[in-house]
Amino acid sequence: MFAVRCVVTFFLSTIAFVFLLLANLSGAKAPFVRNLYFSKIEDQYGQYIWTMYNFCSFSGKELTGTGTCSATKAAYPYEPYKWGSGFSRYNVYKNGSKAAYALILVALLLTILANVANLAAFLKRSSKFFSVYKYTTLAALSLIFIGAVINTGLHKNGTKRIVKDGVYTAHMGKTMIAFIWLPVILQLASVLVSFFWRVKQSSRDVLDDKEHYDENPFESSERRAL
Repeated sequence: MFAVRCVVTFFLSTIAFVFLLLANLSGAKAPFVRNLYFSKIEDQYGQYIWTMYNFCSFSGKELTGTGTCSATKAAYPYEPYKWGSGFSRYNVYKNGSKAAYALILVALLLTILANVANLAAFLKRSSKFFSVYKYTTLAALSLIFIGAVINTGLHKNGTKRIVKDGVYTAHMGKTMIAFIWLPVILQLASVLVSFFWRVKQSSRDVLDDKEHYDENPFESSERRAL
């Protein structure tokens, strides 16, 4: 049962990792990630999208061709106030989008670390390594959730304000939003399985505990008998 729990949680975390990795490809020039944008603005001249790493414009009604993009950089700031009126607290959008990027990136790295610990737990049948996996995944889940909430809130609010002016049409990128929320669901499922799927202690863990007691003079059999 311990091995099954390792496999199930590893599977869930790996899928979450794939979605996070794809989300981090947002802004790449490859056609298959063209629709990975947080929000999009449209007017009679073309379309403009915010990704995780740049801001791009495309002529026409389709996101085809290479487009014209800003210089690629990590944590590209979200600046909807340049496209509409009625905005206040500009730094909330800029700094919030940067913070969300950092949270999602750290969550991606923690997910990798957690999966390594899970693999070690499976190979060694070690509850200690699995504990590392559990708490590392819990930390990753917390960061992904906060990052997803920030990004969703910022782009939802920014899109509404831009549309309110009536100059542009705008909407959020459903694919990108899904790619940052699906890992939340998957990691939550993994955490629930990790913490609440109880398994019998393996013989190796029992042996480890026995060796621990034998090596610890303060926990000798005579002392435990008292």
